[in-house]
Amino acid sequence: MKRAGRTLGTWFLVLAGTGFLTFTGAGAAYAQPVGTSAVANICTKLTASLTSYAASLKAHPASREALAATAARELTQDAATGSPALKSAVKALVVDIEAGAASPNGLDTQKFFADGNLIDTLACTPSGAPATGGGSSAGLQDPALFGAGGAVVLAGVVVVGVTLRNRSRISARQG
Repeated sequence: MKRAGRTLGTWFLVLAGTGFLTFTGAGAAYAQPVGTSAVANICTKLTASLTSYAASLKAHPASREALAATAARELTQDAATGSPALKSAVKALVVDIEAGAASPNGLDTQKFFADGNLIDTLACTPSGAPATGGGSSAGLQDPALFGAGGAVVLAGVVVVGVTLRNRSRISARQG
């Protein structure tokens, strides 16, 4: 009974050590943030275009038709890779900008800022889980520890095998 306890104790320690070394070597739950996302780029471009248009219109109110055409082209180009809802909101803003340029009263600033806020919400609000990379499914983080875990498993199997081979066999007739 004493040998069986030692064998089981050895087996338990081998498995615990193996698990520790293997999971450490595999890099379980090791996440790294991914670089800048496309959503952040669209948000930055659209915000810059809207800010530029508003500043140019304030500085040069007489050339509002030329500024409207430039802003319409830039905004449409910036939103080209965005979601369908973003493209629709930018299209509505472009129509409002062009209508304001053709109107003698100028741009309806209240509608411009409302459309701008909608575009800001659609383009700059992240959706879904954050993007990460380099986690445990990305491959081996530390091959040496992973190899050490495999060596411990092999050594444990050898120790248990030798222990079981060298034990004394008592038959029922002898006892």
